[in-house]
This record gives sequence, structure tokens and C-alpha cells, in this order.
Amino acid sequence: EFIDGWTLEKFARNYGPVPVPIAVHITIEILKALKYTHESKVIHRDIKPANVMISRIDGQVKIADFGIVNGENLTMVPQSGEIVGTPAYMSPEQALGKDVNHQTDLYSTGVLFYELLTGKNPFIGETVQSTIMNVINGKCPMVGELEPTVPDNLQEIVHKLLVKDKSLRFQSAQNALKKLEEVVGTYGTLCTSEYFKLFCTNPSEFSKKIKAFMAEKHYENAKKIYEKNKN
Repeated sequence: EFIDGWTLEKFARNYGPVPVPIAVHITIEILKALKYTHESKVIHRDIKPANVMISRIDGQVKIADFGIVNGENLTMVPQSGEIVGTPAYMSPEQALGKDVNHQTDLYSTGVLFYELLTGKNPFIGETVQSTIMNVINGKCPMVGELEPTVPDNLQEIVHKLLVKDKSLRFQSAQNALKKLEEVVGTYGTLCTSEYFKLFCTNPSEFSKKIKAFMAEKHYENAKKIYEKNKN
């Protein structure tokens, strides 16, 4: 299938770090795609910027390159103990060569989300070996340390995707998607494909829309606090 757009790798290089609503829109689209693949009992195992395609027309996201997938009735399944994937985007269990489930894709999505918001990969090192060790044992800096404008509720979602113990990670793409969609209300229509297209064609105009939107939100919050204190 031909997609008129970019890989997420190229998109992030051209635009990143991107405004919060754009990062949220892209991550929601990735989670929707993963929800479908996971419900079809397919684990991608190599979610990374080069394997995510974004349409410049409507912001639709498609996941590409299912070359090392794992799932029922599939033959491209590496043996247990064999490390496959891209080190900087692997889950800890994947980097250790352990058996993985769908949560490995959620971890990789967390890395992508982190990268979109901050412009940095939290685990990449000077060598492949150091990158793998960072994935397994390294501490991931809080998003807010690099990008203080990211709201706390979004930071919590990013870091829950990046929990090294998968029993404490989001249990499904559906769970993560539901939590992220709750946050979308904060940004109204700014997370829609219409505004994604505006961002791609006219980033400065999109920035003006964000500033105006957030100024209105701050005014509404200040008004609520004033009314509450007055009463």
C-alpha cells in the first residue's frame, strides 16, 4: 500500500519535538493499530520510528514491516533466547532474550511517545551494548525534566508504558488507549486529523492555535478558582 507521507523517523526529524496534541494524536493512532493487531493475536516486536508511517493527508498512522512478528499461525518466530528487534526501542524482556507478549509493543510505543514529546530517546547509548544495558537497567529520566510543559497526567501515561516490570505496565493497548483518550479532552479538537494536517502544512499557524487554546484554558481555570474563593 502506498502512503503519501513520512515514516515517523523522518517526521520527528523534521518537526520534533512536536507539540503535545500532535504527539498525543500520533500515539493514539499507534495504539489503535496495536489494539487491532493484538486482538488478532499478532505481536509486532519491532515498533520503532522507521516502521511507523504517517499520512500527510489526514494524519492516519499505519504500522509497517511485520518481518519479525510473533503470533498464532505465523512462521517468522525466533527461538526463545534469541534477541530480535531494535535495541533502543526494545522492552527489557525482549533485550534479555526472554519470551515476550503484546506488552513488548506497548513498551516500544512508550519510547516513541517519549521521543515525540522530548526529542530524545531515553535509552540510546554510545554502543549497541550500552543501549541494551540502558534498556535493561537504566533509569528513564522523567519527561518533565526535559520538557516541563508536558502535563503530569500525560507524563504518567508515558512512564506507565515504560515500566520495566511488565506486570506493572499497561496490560493492553486498549487500556493505554482508554487512558490516553481521557486526556484528549484537555486539548479539545487539537488532537484531530484536521489539526494534524494544519501542523504539517503550517506549523506556525498551529502554534498560534495552541497558544490561544491554552490561554483560554488558563483563563477558564483562573475564573473557576476565583468564583470558588469568592463563594
